[in-house]
Amino acid sequence: MHRLVFAMTGKDLQSLPELHNFLEGLRGQENRKGDVLLLKDQTAWSFSQEEIITKDGGVYVQVTAS
Repeated sequence: MHRLVFAMTGKDLQSLPELHNFLEGLRGQENRKGDVLLLKDQTAWSFSQEEIITKDGGVYVQVTAS
């Protein structure tokens, strides 16, 4: 995920809000078709987010790039 985000942004994002802000900033741009992000290397990526709750009540956010 780190290499993908660096390829997209040229930066090392440190938090989920930074990723959200980056993706939101792409709305309406040529390299974004709906929820799919098109990179310069001609790959296409879609992101999803899910809240995971562990048995002991820990809450985590899972971000999947596919």
